[in-house]
Amino acid sequence: MVPNLSRMMRTVIAPCKSSAWPVMVESSLKKSRSLALLLSEWHHDVTDRSSLSRKLLNQLRGSKALGRNRARAHRLRRSLYLAFGWLTVVSILRMDVLVPPVWARSMAGNLARASGLDEDVCFSLVHVTKTVLDVVGSLCCLTAFYTFVPCVLLMYSACAFAHKAVGERLMGSGSVVQAVELQNAVLKITIAIDSVITDLLPHVLVATVFMPLITTSQMVVSGDFNPFDFVGGVPILSVFVPLFEAGDDLAASRLQVAELAGFGPWLERSPRQRGLVVGAMRCAAGVGGLPRFRGFGSINRHACLQALKSWFSFLQMLLNLRKID
Repeated sequence: MVPNLSRMMRTVIAPCKSSAWPVMVESSLKKSRSLALLLSEWHHDVTDRSSLSRKLLNQLRGSKALGRNRARAHRLRRSLYLAFGWLTVVSILRMDVLVPPVWARSMAGNLARASGLDEDVCFSLVHVTKTVLDVVGSLCCLTAFYTFVPCVLLMYSACAFAHKAVGERLMGSGSVVQAVELQNAVLKITIAIDSVITDLLPHVLVATVFMPLITTSQMVVSGDFNPFDFVGGVPILSVFVPLFEAGDDLAASRLQVAELAGFGPWLERSPRQRGLVVGAMRCAAGVGGLPRFRGFGSINRHACLQALKSWFSFLQMLLNLRKID
């Protein structure tokens, strides 16, 4: 006789569940015969919860739906990298091949005098070498950039979800010790993330702000519309705003832990459990480990709106100066 499914799943994955998790797991288990057969082994191995958890996880990892999703995500990632790569190559060839840089001719002349080769041959060597280095460097930069940003967004989203799970558990009648341990682990992770990426974020955010600022300023001042200048403003919506929204979601979900814990069953808990809940509420109200920009402040929605407001104010000033001229 298989025990109550929701109760069993709460026992197996209690430290990391949310309020909707048992329902989601129950609906998934009903659709899978292999998992249903696996549940029949519960009465033979009630005490070994880690073994059953590993079996359930292996079954979920081996499902065909997850395999199709992984393959689809891999194809999409390859398509994005190929698209960015070819756009980079086309842009560099457009700038360098059609309009060779002036310094390449002078360098080719110096190289020809030093080596005794023809100046046109040296110019071709310098030009090709410079183009290859530009293509390789830009492709590496794009690959690193568009890998770093989704990784940061994923980490922020996962930590925000964990904070929400802690708050829902403290609001319910579950184990306070497990909820506090989970909160402690999440706070350690956010502090580690902050120490790792806090020196990289300025380069990413400054690039996503100054590139659109330069391109739009050029369009406003010259009055000429260039499709390449228009593409330069895309990072504002594709990188800058999502990073600030993810940071705001992480800060809000962490503060929500204190709000949800305040609605918990205080009278049913022991004095020690109440002290743990109060400590969790104080930790939730702190600022350590929150996304921040060194020299700029916290990364949240308010800071994003202020930056966009300053950006549009600068463009408005350029428009006014152009009208005066």
